[in-house]
Amino acid sequence: MKKHHLLLAALLMPLSVQADQSGITIEETELKNDAMFYSGTIAKLPEKTRLTIGVRINGWVAVQTGTGKDSKAGWVRLAAVRLEPQAKGLFSGLFGPRGLSGDNLRKAQPAPQELQKLQRYVLSRAEVEKFASSVKLEKRNVDYPSPDDAAADARNNGGAE
Repeated sequence: MKKHHLLLAALLMPLSVQADQSGITIEETELKNDAMFYSGTIAKLPEKTRLTIGVRINGWVAVQTGTGKDSKAGWVRLAAVRLEPQAKGLFSGLFGPRGLSGDNLRKAQPAPQELQKLQRYVLSRAEVEKFASSVKLEKRNVDYPSPDDAAADARNNGGAE
């Protein structure tokens, strides 16, 4: 058990030097000793607890609550955390291209030859239906959500429209 605490401390050490990602819990969640469901619980974190975010492993994030002697460090499920935007770049958070800075995106150029390479993977409707039939997929009609439904989902899940 002590070995896990040392590993967590080593992973969170850069957070004390440069905390470049923060977040907030979107629901009550358990702060765990390790990045596993069956790991011991350190504390229950209430909704809207401010966190400093560390490394991410298999849907878990190493976090630290607050600073000073009341600070706690452990692991929480990534799904229970809303990451706050980073000042570094628009696409460096949870969603979007990884490893691309805003500068990379501004300097991006069209690459028609790369698009042509992707054309090799395009299938006809008949090829798709043949494959679906071979793996016993069933056809289902799904209604598109209305813009009002999408806006309500975004509000309820802490996202932005």
